[in-house]
Amino acid sequence: MKRHLFLAPLLLLICATLFFMELPFYSKAQDKAPKARIEWIKSLSGSLSSYIIYDGQSAILLDCFRNEKDAKRIVRRLNDRQRKPKEILITHGHPGQLLGLPTILQSFPEANTVTATSSIKKDIKEMMEALKRPAADVILPDMVSEKDSIPDFSFLAAIKVLNDTLLSLPNGTQLLLKSDYASAEAPHVTTVYIHDLNALFVSDLCYNKVHLWLGYGVDKQCIINWIQELQTLKKKYNSSQPKVFSGHGPPADMKLIDENIVYLQEFLRVIASSKTAKEAEQEMRKLYPNYEQADYNLVNSIANHFGK
Repeated sequence: MKRHLFLAPLLLLICATLFFMELPFYSKAQDKAPKARIEWIKSLSGSLSSYIIYDGQSAILLDCFRNEKDAKRIVRRLNDRQRKPKEILITHGHPGQLLGLPTILQSFPEANTVTATSSIKKDIKEMMEALKRPAADVILPDMVSEKDSIPDFSFLAAIKVLNDTLLSLPNGTQLLLKSDYASAEAPHVTTVYIHDLNALFVSDLCYNKVHLWLGYGVDKQCIINWIQELQTLKKKYNSSQPKVFSGHGPPADMKLIDENIVYLQEFLRVIASSKTAKEAEQEMRKLYPNYEQADYNLVNSIANHFGK
């Protein structure tokens, strides 16, 4: 009996200790909970990626696809999350990031559409003019038809220049923008880093299991620049090892940067060593048998570089 009386207070003390130990544990877990969430959306055409970054109140959208059908999928995701985008960031001046904008603004007219710099807005202007030229029907036929389906929309009037390196969500989550890259896949591009989530959005500086676009607008010097910029990114973020969100294909880890560097190096090697364009295409297909967009990105890339 005495033994039981001795154990009772001890058990009570242990239970009380465990109870109070749990309280700070859950508080710490809440403190470390992400301030925002990221949602990846893959297009049905072109293997493009768009991202919704949202908190409990609002959202920021990165890029908006190239046609109405895919853009409506973004609208549905935003509605599913019951979030309205406060900003739409166009990371670079290619049709695949832009032509879905009218569809999204029809549903969210209050959204502020921005580019990080005036250079990217200028790229958009030049791209829209290029799509009007006769040669575009041969080089970029899909983009021309998709642009022609929205003739009454003024992209330049809808887009403002941010001229800043920060975007923020209402809860304080900050998106750090960087746009001082050398001409590579696009003449100018913006990447985004979110410290709270250790997330790096590299736009079209990285593709994931998709053949890189090395066609119209990308010469050999652009490829060299591209390799150098990826090497710089690798060095900058090597210690933090962020999750990497690419412009084409699903999110990945930092190994994706190495994969893109190797692809670019292999492409230059294959172009230099092949006797015909067909031989170059076959070699790249052999090296990357499971990559998407071989019939479009790869074929146009080889046509742009072979024999030059």
